[in-house]
Amino acid sequence: MPRASASAVFANPDYVGWYRELSALLSSGERGRLLFDSTMQEPTSLLYAQARRAFESGQPSPFRSTFGWGSPLLIGAIAKRYGVDERSILATTGCTAAIWQIYTAFLKPGAHAIIERPYFELLPRFAKSRGASISFLPRVAPDYGVDIDQLAALIQPNTELVVLTNAHNPSGAYFDEAALRDIAKVANKHGVTVLIDEVYGDFLPASVRPVPAAQIDPCFISVNSLTKVYGLHGLKCGWMIAADSKLQRLRPVYAEFESGSSKFTHGIAALILDELTEYESHWRSVLARNRPLLLETVAQLQVEGLIAGAVPEHGCMYFPRLTHVSDTRRFASWMWDRSRLALAPGEFFGAPGHIRVGYGQSHQELAEGLALLVAGLREYRQPPL
Repeated sequence: MPRASASAVFANPDYVGWYRELSALLSSGERGRLLFDSTMQEPTSLLYAQARRAFESGQPSPFRSTFGWGSPLLIGAIAKRYGVDERSILATTGCTAAIWQIYTAFLKPGAHAIIERPYFELLPRFAKSRGASISFLPRVAPDYGVDIDQLAALIQPNTELVVLTNAHNPSGAYFDEAALRDIAKVANKHGVTVLIDEVYGDFLPASVRPVPAAQIDPCFISVNSLTKVYGLHGLKCGWMIAADSKLQRLRPVYAEFESGSSKFTHGIAALILDELTEYESHWRSVLARNRPLLLETVAQLQVEGLIAGAVPEHGCMYFPRLTHVSDTRRFASWMWDRSRLALAPGEFFGAPGHIRVGYGQSHQELAEGLALLVAGLREYRQPPL
């Protein structure tokens, strides 16, 4: 099979479209390595063993219908895990479905949304598809925090939604409880709802994130899933947690759109949430092996003056600035043609000059990918003609 050109792989202007095209290319037999995925390696053996036990037990109770507000057992397991009221939870077909439903409920055509930048690409794309105008709230390196005065200044009379991620995708930075309370003060003063995407939140220790944001203040809607931290993307299990005042707007949208959740996968998810220790041990063991290699490589590249930015304290992603590269889309395209290494350029996140590095994969895959990145950065110091 002929090797696909970089122009074909990078023709899509958005991250999701690019990743879909790349996945199709790899599925067709093209060989390549990924160094950008921000999802933990799937604990396949644990998941299959859990599914076998569930089906062989002869007890159908975990597989109750999800019609209504979601699987009752899943909702109960989420409530127990995060210390929230069952009535505050809506279970969804993944986190993306939860985000879309929140946008649908709060962003009518002509509404205004404030979205962090750097951002996960679908967050502004969904807002545009709803006919909303967007202002971007900078999260500036090195700490990628939020300037509260800047947030307040961006709020307009028609602002309906502020959208943030915690931990931040793509930088891995996080808001502690004090920072969230400062954001809540601004939101409540102006009567604005704040969506907090917490799909990476379980990486954060309880000292940083004792509860979901929705438990801190009713202005927040928390969304989460079992995908990113636990690698359980096959379950398509997500949820949102919100105060009743927010749920009054969300439930009609949920009732209209959320009818595809599987009672089988959500039943298994409920069992997993009740026995999460093994799954936590899985991601901790992967990162315990991978993080030292990443830190060693980063230190080496920093000494050579090729990258800038510290590896975040928690999580499985890193968002360095490439000191000798301004057009990271061009660099990523060059790297794909050079060595079939797939990098996610910062242009996908509204931050040219950066790349997102994921390190939740197998140790061998990470080692091979980092070696190619190091070699490529050294060679690219003098940009090709």
